[in-house]
Amino acid sequence: MSDHKLRNLSTLIYVLNQISMELTNTAREITKNLNLDPNLEVLVSLKDLTERQVEDHYEGTRREEICGYYVPERRQIVIFYPCVVSRDGSPSDRLIKTLAHELIHHCQYTCPVNACRDVCEISLSNIMESLRLKEMLPYDLRPHEIEAYEKQEMVAEKIKNKWGAKIGTLIQNLDVVVRPPLGLIIEEFRESTTHLSEIFVANMIELLKRTDKHLLTENLLHLLDKYKNQGSLDSVKYKLSNLEDLFRFEIFSASPCKLLEEDVYVKSVYLTSTSLHNQPKLKAIINTNSGFALMVSLNHATSLVTLKLVPKDRLPLLKLLMLRNLQPSPSAPTRIYEESQFDGFKVQLWENSDEEKILQEVSEELCQTERLFGMDLEELACLIALLNGDKDSAVERFTRDGSGKDLVRVTVKSKEGYTKEALVCGGTAIIKSRELDKAEVLKALINPNAMNKEVADEILLYFDERLKYWALRRLVELGVIKLPFEK
Repeated sequence: MSDHKLRNLSTLIYVLNQISMELTNTAREITKNLNLDPNLEVLVSLKDLTERQVEDHYEGTRREEICGYYVPERRQIVIFYPCVVSRDGSPSDRLIKTLAHELIHHCQYTCPVNACRDVCEISLSNIMESLRLKEMLPYDLRPHEIEAYEKQEMVAEKIKNKWGAKIGTLIQNLDVVVRPPLGLIIEEFRESTTHLSEIFVANMIELLKRTDKHLLTENLLHLLDKYKNQGSLDSVKYKLSNLEDLFRFEIFSASPCKLLEEDVYVKSVYLTSTSLHNQPKLKAIINTNSGFALMVSLNHATSLVTLKLVPKDRLPLLKLLMLRNLQPSPSAPTRIYEESQFDGFKVQLWENSDEEKILQEVSEELCQTERLFGMDLEELACLIALLNGDKDSAVERFTRDGSGKDLVRVTVKSKEGYTKEALVCGGTAIIKSRELDKAEVLKALINPNAMNKEVADEILLYFDERLKYWALRRLVELGVIKLPFEK
């Protein structure tokens, strides 16, 4: 086995031990509350089994499957993670029900007479006798199983009321590591994958209101005068009289996102934990070959380790954002780490890596890309569109220690309260053969009121060019102008 696979498996064992320890501490709190023996251990397993399969692998059962089993010799509850997350319903509820069922077995094996009869009435303190009972009777007819099924709802309700939120967080922490939530991450960017966002359009319209709009139409009106006797131009003239609606509904609505072309592809995806408003959050970073990275901090349980997912093959950003069902099957999670891949990604695990270390690695790559980022206004506008936020937007210029490179961070808040960011290599953007500060252009795109005159002049030229292109295309469609190759 390669060193990489050994490191991955070692880190996975670390995660399973951490979750097992947390569940053990929680289970001991529960036993004290239920007047049970607190000498108990919980172990989380990646085996895809149920209680019935462990005890009678050849038998079926008419009862609900229990995702664990009790080992009386070790006073240990084993939880089968794949069973917990792959059945219908809430994984948290299923884990709580499994804990309740196995705690009843713990009571049956350890409780002195009449000491905890609210939880169990059957005593199996003689382990040899209990083994004989298992040999004599099928699973569904064993008295201790009948009692556990009858009382598990009552015990589960007590557990859920006091420890439900904590148990739900623990299972999500493991879920992030075993089944990286790529689907949840890309959903945050998916709705911006076709056209420039409404936020960008609204900001550009705001700028349009503050410019001398006659400059934009002067050349076009002169062109239209050549065809002033043709009634078909009335619709074009009408739309030119209301530039705000024209830009909103026709010009910008048809603008494709340049950062979603085939030559923009994903280099890696990182998942780590971050602190947001003093609360731990899951942070995802999508690093590209094109001098920018997209980041989102989610209201989701955090990962106990940092994951780096590297596409096995060239993966355009657009294709990633269009992918569905990216979570690997919970029925075979060990395969993910034995082979270090799932759904076209190689998986690397780092124990206890922090956000700063990840950002340092990403930053060093941003300014050493094969594709220059921000070469025109639409490309910069597309970056804002991919963030698709609607409030609290900000642009920050900084130099990360050790790299010596200027970087620019754009931060927005989504409607759901998530924080989304873009990290780009700083420097200049070349727009209309002029070099403009990239940070200043990005500031203008998210807040027209923060725009300096140099950037405003360039954006005005941008409007002028887009307007001319729209008008000429309409004149061709109306047959007023014929293309050179048309007869």
